[in-house]
Amino acid sequence: VFSIREFQRRGIKVRVGEVIDFGGVQGIVKSVSGGRVVVDFNHPLAGKTLVYRVKVIAKLEDPVEKLKALSAKHLQIPGKELNIDYEPDAKRVVVTIPSKYITKRGIQYAKLSLATDILDFFKDSIDSIVFREIISRKREEKRGTGGETSKEEMVGGEP
Repeated sequence: VFSIREFQRRGIKVRVGEVIDFGGVQGIVKSVSGGRVVVDFNHPLAGKTLVYRVKVIAKLEDPVEKLKALSAKHLQIPGKELNIDYEPDAKRVVVTIPSKYITKRGIQYAKLSLATDILDFFKDSIDSIVFREIISRKREEKRGTGGETSKEEMVGGEP
């Protein structure tokens, strides 16, 4: 509930049902009476029942596939760029994060969230998670006879 004067000061004309931008937030004017304006800032779908149709395209059976999918979801890194080593005897999983992602905003929170989910979903089969981040020196390598050089990043810490 806001005073109508607040809207007048900002040069906003209010009418019932109109979408307004108030303080950077959009809302719908529900009523205007007695110098008061009632604005609903809820999402338009709030309180509605939503029905979705989904198509299951694959069922992940292998624990490594499941771990890779969970890791890709939480870390927001493509699964093909992640290396997951699952050691069932040691009840441990090692998640290797490529060096180009270690400065990604929110990566530490994502790792904590991933670790929590892994420990919840794999209660009997995983007791510890290791996050490995490899930073390698870029190496110049001569190729061909023309003295051309190309930079090649070492992957996995090996030349």
